[in-house]
Amino acid sequence: MPLSLSTSGRVRLAVKVKPKSSPQGITGVHNGELVIRISAPALDNKANFALVAFLAKKLGIKKTEVLLVNGEKSRSKLLELSGLSLAEASTRLNLELPEQ
Repeated sequence: MPLSLSTSGRVRLAVKVKPKSSPQGITGVHNGELVIRISAPALDNKANFALVAFLAKKLGIKKTEVLLVNGEKSRSKLLELSGLSLAEASTRLNLELPEQ
């Protein structure tokens, strides 16, 4: 499951980025990561900035509420999201939460 809660209560999202891909968008979940195609190249952090902008727009939150926690130079990344709950993030990303 790509969504979880951090110890501070923020929503965490595990993603696998495919830079320089078209069309831009979410392609599914693979190995516990949300696979996202980004049109920007993985050069000078362009793909990271594009990922943050894409997720902020998709989730309806500010770009400053999407924080890259881990994986700046990797295709596998961990992000923390503020301004929404786990259930809201799941709904906006069309993901199902596991039953508690």
